[in-house]
Order: sequence, then structure tokens, then C-alpha cells
Amino acid sequence: MLAAIIGTYALAWGFGALGAVVGTRLGMAPAEASTLFGLLALLAMPVIALWALSAGRVGRVWAALAVGTTVQVALAYLVRGLVPGSGT
Repeated sequence: MLAAIIGTYALAWGFGALGAVVGTRLGMAPAEASTLFGLLALLAMPVIALWALSAGRVGRVWAALAVGTTVQVALAYLVRGLVPGSGT
């Protein structure tokens, strides 16, 4: 249950952050990109939470949510150019 609540929120936050950065890089206004991907993340949250609640192994759920969140946040930092040597 805890994985469904915390992990789903973290994954949705990572998706919103990555989407906002990518949307801004593609020419959208930052406010529009944040709003669009935040709303898309809200649509994805129930699906992710239901999957997390119905999965048989809690360890696998935690791993999938942690890896997904980490990858999205790392990609957001790379795209934004905050990591040294990322090109901007």
C-alpha cells in the first residue's frame, strides 16, 4: 500500500518534471509545458496506483517505481543541462 501511494506520486512527479523540461525545449512556454505534463501525470496516477496495488510482489513494485522515477529525473537533468558536460 505504501508503494502505491509514495511510489506513484514519485513516478508522476518525475514524469511531470521530464515532460516540462522536454516541452520547454521543444518550444512550449514553461507554464504550458508544466501544466500539460502535470495534468497528464494526474491521468496516469490512478493506472499506476492500481497496478501497484494489484501486483503480487511488493519488492518488484518498489523496484519498478524507483527505477522509473530515477530515470525520468536523471533525463530531466540531462535535458535541462544541469549535469556538467551535457552540452549546454
